[in-house]
Amino acid sequence: MKKYIYAFVILHYGEAKMTIDCVNNLLDKIKDEKSAIIVVDNNSPLQTGKQVDGEFESKNNVFFIYNKKNLGFANGNNVGYKFAKDVLNSEYICVMNNDVFILQENFWDLVKRIDENNLAVVGPHICLKNGEENAMYYKMNSVEELEKERNAYIKQLRRIKSSIWRFWTKWDKFKLVVRKLLGYIGVMDKLVLHEEMIEGSLDKHYNIILHGCCLIFMPSYIKKFDEGFDTETFMFREEELLYLRCRDKELNMLYYPEIEVKHLEDVSTNYIYNNDRKKLIFNYENQIVSLGILIKKCHKLNEER
Repeated sequence: MKKYIYAFVILHYGEAKMTIDCVNNLLDKIKDEKSAIIVVDNNSPLQTGKQVDGEFESKNNVFFIYNKKNLGFANGNNVGYKFAKDVLNSEYICVMNNDVFILQENFWDLVKRIDENNLAVVGPHICLKNGEENAMYYKMNSVEELEKERNAYIKQLRRIKSSIWRFWTKWDKFKLVVRKLLGYIGVMDKLVLHEEMIEGSLDKHYNIILHGCCLIFMPSYIKKFDEGFDTETFMFREEELLYLRCRDKELNMLYYPEIEVKHLEDVSTNYIYNNDRKKLIFNYENQIVSLGILIKKCHKLNEER
């Protein structure tokens, strides 16, 4: 097998067109012959993976892997990561959602420019489809904050599964509007939503939590880990678990805004669930499980230190 120094891993689930557009974007932007594209079909419904596979069967640098079942975000991507590392002998692996688009032709040149000892994972500046920027996540929440968040999801799940779920949905929206209004008129501190926290997004930052839609794994990380992500979760909290893993091994993470991508957001889950209630139940259930895993890892890391 030919060695590909650089590899993109794309997890496919659902709509074929989005993944096809994503791969075409990479083929258009990245001309380096040492760069491969790995598409992992996560047991998509309606066999849309075959449609994507057929679109690129003549491309020697596009590889397609079929998972026999839906492994979730972390383990689905791990299949592509392991193929890049073990089969293609890749030294740099970019794991990205199928709704992410590269904006620069010198993508890998920018990555290599910042390669340094103990640099494990790099995250780009993320532009959203509405022209806004992705929110910044500078620090890990405390265990107490994570437990509070998990309890909130448990409460929300109980409500959304109840017979009066429409009432609870409207009630939560009403409370949010009132809270924002009270902040606006100065009765309470102004409410700042997480998605509005973009201060410092054009500056370089070390060892913050990077957004999981596009993560670039560097040689220092690839040499040390056989999987890109913690294997215990199905979906959600992968970024924080990755942050803990790097912190535990004293490896650095870097937010590097000179690298830019565009993210369309939530295409896979929107494809699966055109019903908002089902999507919320799916999200809440997986958040509860993944937060439990994250809390356990935090306790373990704190005990070891």
